Formats: sequence, C-alpha cells, structure tokens
Amino acid sequence: MMLSELLGNPVRDAEGQSAGRLHDIVVRIDGADPPRVVGLLLRRKRAQLFLPVAAVETLDARAVVVTASAPPLAPFERRPREVLLGRDVMDSQVISLAEPRVVRVNDVVLAGDGAAWEVSGVDIGARATAAFAAARVASPRRARARTIPWARVELLSSEVPGGLVPPDHRRLARLHPADIARIADAVPRAQATEIVASLDDELAADTMEEMIDAKQADVIEELEPERAADILDRMAPWPTSPRSVPASSRLTRAMTPAASPRTHRSARPTASACCG
Repeated sequence: MMLSELLGNPVRDAEGQSAGRLHDIVVRIDGADPPRVVGLLLRRKRAQLFLPVAAVETLDARAVVVTASAPPLAPFERRPREVLLGRDVMDSQVISLAEPRVVRVNDVVLAGDGAAWEVSGVDIGARATAAFAAARVASPRRARARTIPWARVELLSSEVPGGLVPPDHRRLARLHPADIARIADAVPRAQATEIVASLDDELAADTMEEMIDAKQADVIEELEPERAADILDRMAPWPTSPRSVPASSRLTRAMTPAASPRTHRSARPTASACCG
C-alpha cells in the first residue's frame, strides 16, 4: 500500500464516530530492517494526536478504524529515532544503494495488516507525487512505479529535524570511494558532511580525494577541526593526487590553520572494489 493513498483518510472509532484524519505515519529507525510502524499521527481540528499502532484495527485506502480498546489519544511528541514518513521521507532525498545514487522519494511503500505494518520500500516514480499533490481530489494519471526495497535505501539523518535519528551509513561504507563521492557531491553540504563524517578516516580520505573541490571545502569547513585534520593527514598531497584541477583557494583556507594536515601518506592506495 502507498503512503499517499492513506494520508488524509478519515479515522473512526469502533462505533463509527470520527476521531480525526490521518496526518502521518510514525516509524522507528533502530536497526530493524525493515523499520516497523509504531503509530499514527492524527489531526483533529488543530491538534496533532498520537495513536499507537496496536490500537489500529483497519488501515486501508478508504479509512482507518480504531479498536474498541484503544487508549485515549494523547498529544504527539516525537521520541528519539522516530521518523514521520510523510514529513521526513516523502519528497526528500535518500541514498539508493541499488544504483548507487541520490534519489527523491515520491512515495513510501507499506506492507502489513491489522496492527503490524512495516516500510517495505520507496517509490521514486512519478505517480505518487501527483496523487499526493492532488490530495486524491481527482484520480491522477498513473505512471509506472519504480520501487527500491528498503534494504537498499539509506536515510540522510540531517533531513530529520532535531537530530533525533543518528546517521547510520554502514552499508554505504561498503561502496567504492568514487561511488560515495558522487553521492556526496550530489547533496547539500550538511548531508555531504554527514556522509564523510560517518566513514573511517581512511575511507573518508579516499572519498574526499574523489569529490569536487568545492564540496571538499564545504565538508572541511563543517567538520570538527580535529576530525578534518585526521582525514586530511591521510589524503594524498596535491602534487601526486590524480586530480587534474588544482585545489581551490577555499579548500586551502579551510585547511589552515585549525584543519591543516600534519603529515601526508606518500601515496594513495588503490581503493577497494565495491562490495555490493
């Protein structure tokens, strides 16, 4: 089932009375693959209320039905590692490990029934955005969906407000440094810094050497000075770098004085092949 088919649907209690409308779906990112739905975010008038997924009897494209034993609805407060699929994932950039590249999520694919739901993938086709933007007032033209399994997706935690989801790029770290660099080059500086900071020093250095000069400077400026120096220590000195374009003046300024490298390795080793 697609997230865009659920958002905005009426929520009714066991007696058929309105409890509000479905505003978002809350999942917890805690290493489980795929992440499981922990609750629904309802909107009633101006209030945002939380409904635990255990209190959901039916969740489909027509309506949400709450069990008779559902607890009273409480104001929603986001907890650590919680992600709102509509707010944080829909129409946001994620890393696809299948290509690999950065893709924009047009919809989220959910699987399950009753009170047991999980995220099975993301749709990067065109159909979901049209459906979401039209708020299901009219039936949008359906283009072919392109779904990536969640196991091949990594979130950029800097897309989630409040720093509540720590970065986890262990699967990304198995890619070739050139592939990681292409991804870092394609995202804003905060996300590029998140990616580089998640790597060990050696892999971060190999990745930085493959990145464009402007993005190198962005990352060095954003990193803690000691971490920037540790990475720069392991990068090949510019004269022996395979890069044909001289380093930018911004990178030169970023390297001194706080982040200047102390020593350099004499030659850059061959980067390891992608592990898939």
